[in-house]
Amino acid sequence: MNYGFTGYDGSNQTKTVTATTTPQTVTATFSVVRPDARYLWEPLRINGSEPDYYRIPAIVTAKNGDVIAINDRRYNNDYDLGNNGSTHHHIDIIGLASSDNGATWSDEIMIMDDPNDGTNNWGYGDAAVVADREKNEVLVMACGGNIFYTNQTNANHQHLHRTVLTHNGTNWVAGTI
Repeated sequence: MNYGFTGYDGSNQTKTVTATTTPQTVTATFSVVRPDARYLWEPLRINGSEPDYYRIPAIVTAKNGDVIAINDRRYNNDYDLGNNGSTHHHIDIIGLASSDNGATWSDEIMIMDDPNDGTNNWGYGDAAVVADREKNEVLVMACGGNIFYTNQTNANHQHLHRTVLTHNGTNWVAGTI
């Protein structure tokens, strides 16, 4: 079986997606409903390399009214944590914030990043977010590790990680994981 998925890449306003399962092929063509809409994350291509993929979005409104959008950044492919053949897959949790209900967005906020000094053998993914209505904080929880979930053992498994986003008066910043 082959399954395909593609998202808007900025090249045009119409996309065709083909999914093949034996014995049937299904092709769907879709158009962007709002071409004036801003896409928060588009695949990045650096020097002709494979694009980074963005999956598993989460969105929350903080006590101060800021909208915070969070996503996985999956480097070079859309594989899950630890699922990249014989190598591990680097995935970060990133975010953007808007103080004007989405009309404009902040620079990227790095929320959870490879803790191994850029060796790219660790990932975080599938974030869940909760806004604290008493304080201007946002709890971010995500799975993290360097092994695919079906290959886990008691000695090597994924972990639950958390951090808290706080507003420093100017920007949202992530605490220590």
